[in-house]
Amino acid sequence: MNKIKAFTLIYLIVSTLALTLPSAYAYEPSVICERLKLTSIASSGESIGCKAAEADWMFGVDIDQHQMIPTVISADRPSKAKILILSSTWSSAYDVSSRIIIGEFRSRGLGVEFILLNYQGDIVRAKKAIDVAESMGIDLIVSMGTATTDFITDYYAGGRLPVVTSCSEDPISMNWVNSTINMSLNNIAYTSTRIGVDTQVAYLKDKFLTKLRYIAIIYDGNNPNFINTQVKPLERYLVNSDVDIELNMIEVDFDRLDETLYGPMQRFNRFPPRIDERIFLVTGSSNLFSMIENINYYANGIPVLSMTPSHVIANSLSVFMAIGVSVKSNAKLAADYAYRIITRQSLPETMPVGIVSTPDIAINFQRKPPGNLKVPFNYFEDAFVIFNHDGVAVRGAVK
Repeated sequence: MNKIKAFTLIYLIVSTLALTLPSAYAYEPSVICERLKLTSIASSGESIGCKAAEADWMFGVDIDQHQMIPTVISADRPSKAKILILSSTWSSAYDVSSRIIIGEFRSRGLGVEFILLNYQGDIVRAKKAIDVAESMGIDLIVSMGTATTDFITDYYAGGRLPVVTSCSEDPISMNWVNSTINMSLNNIAYTSTRIGVDTQVAYLKDKFLTKLRYIAIIYDGNNPNFINTQVKPLERYLVNSDVDIELNMIEVDFDRLDETLYGPMQRFNRFPPRIDERIFLVTGSSNLFSMIENINYYANGIPVLSMTPSHVIANSLSVFMAIGVSVKSNAKLAADYAYRIITRQSLPETMPVGIVSTPDIAINFQRKPPGNLKVPFNYFEDAFVIFNHDGVAVRGAVK
């Protein structure tokens, strides 16, 4: 009788422990699957599997935080490769990029199993993820986001597995790649979320504001990434080129907005300018974009533009126009790089930094300054998103 009771007690303990261990049974994968909107990339009659990853991937995971659960995404076709998408956090931009990359492989007919792992900024966990990737037969790692790519560059350059970057800042401006060589010469193939400065200026001056003479670039003084990738490259280009544009620097300290933002903006527009002579150019900082209502107010009729297409949104809390690289365009480029490596068409060490040759244009006519400022017809044709004078989308949506 005692043996039966003891056996029953052991069975109950083991059963309880099994229910609390990280497993597919303790996890509802719909949390991440719904975030990624995977049904939008599924072919007719085709299903996409989405489940918790194997136990080997479950290190350091709190099963109550579903967004941290490593997730496997696969289709109802044989898998010919495995790709780890590694990120330091979840964000809507990373969701879009991941979905695009998965969709691009599916559209090319190559069966790939994807493992999505969010290491929550824990470097120890990120290093463990790479160890597991090497032992579990992963064929390629997608480094998602600037923080992850910075870690990968520092820790895994020269590693065994090939890496492709996505949603990451310009590798040359970040000093990850030598500008003279323009390739990594190691296992990392880099892509950039920036267009060339010469292209940026050409789209601003040669193709749009032909009389442009003054740019006031607004940037967060505490964000070195955007200073290195957006401010300094533009400054160097204008100093060393024969383009006749004067650059005014507005370095914002959020504890002294009157002194560092509003005052400099008022001084920049104190003389009544021609509508096409001056612009405010906002860098990609999310903190700055949260101030866009005030920035538009103090612009006082001078066009407010951005280098980041996601700064063009519905309603008036938007910049007038953005010329840059969308998450979607960068993700497609990253997917192409990954596909070429997986199919052994290219080696990561010899692939040049991936730059989108034609920038993405986004326009919100509700933020168009008063006056006779004309938007070139080809910008209408090329823009991937347009909001009308009421701030309502008439083409696309910024991603």
